Amino acid sequence: MKDVSFVDLFVGLAMASFVVATEERPDCPKLCVCEIRPWFSPSSVYMEAQTVDCNDLGLFSLPEKLPVGTQVLLLQTNNVAKIDQPLDYLANITEIDLSQNNLSSISDVHLGNLPQLLSLHMEENWIRELPERCLAEVATLQELYMNHNLISFISPLAFQGLSNLVRLHLNSNKLKVIKKEWFDPMPNLEIPDDRRKSCSFY
Repeated sequence: MKDVSFVDLFVGLAMASFVVATEERPDCPKLCVCEIRPWFSPSSVYMEAQTVDCNDLGLFSLPEKLPVGTQVLLLQTNNVAKIDQPLDYLANITEIDLSQNNLSSISDVHLGNLPQLLSLHMEENWIRELPERCLAEVATLQELYMNHNLISFISPLAFQGLSNLVRLHLNSNKLKVIKKEWFDPMPNLEIPDDRRKSCSFY
C-alpha cells in the first residue's frame, strides 16, 4: 500500500509541474506561447529557460510588454522593421531571435542594456551595413547571427565592445572582402575555414 501511495504522489507532482510549465499566463502577450523549454548556451550548458514564443504571427512590432522573467524571446518570421522601445527591463534574457523579419538597418534595433544576453539572431533580414559600435550595448554577446542579409559594408569599428563574442555568422551577404581589423576587438572569435571560401581575407 505504501508503494502505491508513493507512486501516486510522484505522478501527481509530475503532473502539477507540467501544468505550471504550460498553463496560460496572464502576462503572456496575446497569441504568443509562454512556457519553460530546454535551452543550451553557446558553450553547450543545458538549462530550462522561460521562453516567449511569438514566431510566425505576422507582427509589425514587438509586444508592448513581455513577462519580466523572459529568458528566451522568439520573434522569427514576422514583419518587424524596427525596435524603438529598449528591452532592458528583461534583465534575465539570454537569447533573442529576430530572424526573418523586415529589419533594414541595425541602427533601428535598440535593445538597451541586456547584461545576460548571449545569443542574437538577425539572419534573413534586409540589413545592408554594420556601422561603428553598432552593438556595443550588448557587450555580453557570445553569438551573433547576421547571415543571409544584404551586408556590403562593415565599419572597422563595427564590433567594438563585443570582446566576449565567440561566433559571428556573416555568410551569404554581399561582402567580397573580409578584413582582419574587423576581428581585433574579439580575441575569442572562432573563424571556421569554410566561411572564407568566397571572400578575400587580409
